Amino acid sequence: MPRLDHSKIISKGLRIGTRKLKTGEIYYAQITLKGEKYATVKPIIDIKGDNISYENGSKKNRDIAKRYAFEMQHQIKKRQITTYTIEHLFSLTNKTAIVTGGAGHLGLAMAKGLADFGANVTITGRSKLNKSFGKNINYVLCDVTNRKEFQKAVSELDTIDILINNAFNEDRKKPEEITETDWAHAMNNMLNHVFFCSQAVMPRMLSQGSGSIINISSIYGFLGTDQRVFSEVPSPSVFYSAAKGGVLQLTKRLATEYGSKGIRVNTISPGAFPKKKVGQPGRPGYINNLSSKSPMQRVGQPEEIAGAAVYLASNASSFVTGHNLVVDGGWSAW
Repeated sequence: MPRLDHSKIISKGLRIGTRKLKTGEIYYAQITLKGEKYATVKPIIDIKGDNISYENGSKKNRDIAKRYAFEMQHQIKKRQITTYTIEHLFSLTNKTAIVTGGAGHLGLAMAKGLADFGANVTITGRSKLNKSFGKNINYVLCDVTNRKEFQKAVSELDTIDILINNAFNEDRKKPEEITETDWAHAMNNMLNHVFFCSQAVMPRMLSQGSGSIINISSIYGFLGTDQRVFSEVPSPSVFYSAAKGGVLQLTKRLATEYGSKGIRVNTISPGAFPKKKVGQPGRPGYINNLSSKSPMQRVGQPEEIAGAAVYLASNASSFVTGHNLVVDGGWSAW
């Protein structure tokens, strides 16, 4: 059977939607050709099986529908088209996610965002914590710079659909103060583990033919640092910028390597999301400096990073890979 040109089918009026039946999610298409609506011809595709059935219609129309239905099924399985409603596009129900550094400022916001959309989330951290993080969120003590520890955490999960490489640890120093040991430590805590954690989940994602890896970079991975902003606090160290720039390039490399295998790799680059530290003053001057760098004239709130994570983790971004999603209130738009 000759391959159908899906773009031509759409131009002829193919409309795709979903129905919920007792058997699960059922996908259907209603076809119009040359302005004639084949209202009774609805090829029904059950993605969970290989069954295709047809409702009513003449033999001629059923034959046309059959050709379209088989081609649609092929393209759906190849992820060349999606057939979800908006609700289903963003759903993470039955998905398993790992968020490294997930108990931290932005990490927890992203973990909660994934959980709110149905994912079962494992968050990792280096500190012993006896607290609940909410529904569908499980905390695992794990130092991601220790490859064996992270591989053990991965081995305890049945599936892995989403990995957010968020963990990092930084000591802020001036360039002239940085030693070779400082540099090696920084790269291990901000860049090396991003690769090795990704490497650890790859076999599982390759075997299932799907997966989404989201690496957390920073606007300082592609912008210079305006030292005027940091009159009250130390500025991010030079190795922070170097590592975050490396994360951006690592993302592109992995995206091009594994895109054809169903694995998407993207980056989120946050702007100013300052964390208020317990027992310390609010630093209004610093916050004002940060706010002045954004056209929105404010800093970001942790929950504002969650939407970006859900988008890149879900089928809403099924044709997005190798991308850097900047969430900075317009800082980099000046």
